[in-house]
Amino acid sequence: MRLSSPHRTTLLTLASGAALVALTGCGISQAGAAAVVGGDRISTEQIQTDIASVEELVAEQLGQEVPDSNRAQLASEIVANRVRFTLFEQIAEDRGIDIGRAAVDAEVEDQGGIEPLAQQAGTAQARDLAMFLLVQEELVDADAEEVEALSGQIREQQREAYREQLEAQGLQGGELEEQLEAGMAQVEPQIRETAQGQYLGAQVEPYIERTEIEVSPRYGTIDPATLQVFPGVSALSAPETRPGAQVPPGMGG
Repeated sequence: MRLSSPHRTTLLTLASGAALVALTGCGISQAGAAAVVGGDRISTEQIQTDIASVEELVAEQLGQEVPDSNRAQLASEIVANRVRFTLFEQIAEDRGIDIGRAAVDAEVEDQGGIEPLAQQAGTAQARDLAMFLLVQEELVDADAEEVEALSGQIREQQREAYREQLEAQGLQGGELEEQLEAGMAQVEPQIRETAQGQYLGAQVEPYIERTEIEVSPRYGTIDPATLQVFPGVSALSAPETRPGAQVPPGMGG
């Protein structure tokens, strides 16, 4: 099942001018690591390579350098991506999901080549993003009936809410039903996207809860509920998040 493709803020957009919030970091157990995910080390050198690939993309496509005011957030987002990719590699191994190079090549082609993926995660992370999306697809396909059941629940809730709106506008009979069906057809992709996101969130949450994830204070602090990394300031100034796992980029992040 091809996952729905929600709108995502790209690293290219972030690097060229997006402004975001932040909080502080804490220590890390492995020297020279940018992050550690359940014992798997993400090196500072890897993050520097990832950052350089985004800087090259910005220079090539926008003809400018990454503004100094955006560098900390860019680095934090790149670290967050690496944390998500690493966690999903661990989930794939635990679930017996084996995705080879040929499958990644096919996914890259299906996504329109490296460039669209690079727009979302940088050139150095493009193939990792393809792998990440494939693991999500495998998780959803493994329980398609549950995902469809969730879609049905969301669909009925949406239908009832929309019907009430149309009735409040004075519509009735055939005209109401015609507009109702037309409106439901328009939101069907969003319904499926929401169902997939809810399902994946439920699947990923136990792994987030039992996996120790550390991020170097050089890059900030990770929010365990969303796997976002926030640079700078203090935890008191961070935005409040609701408990429960959120789906990483690729599913509604």
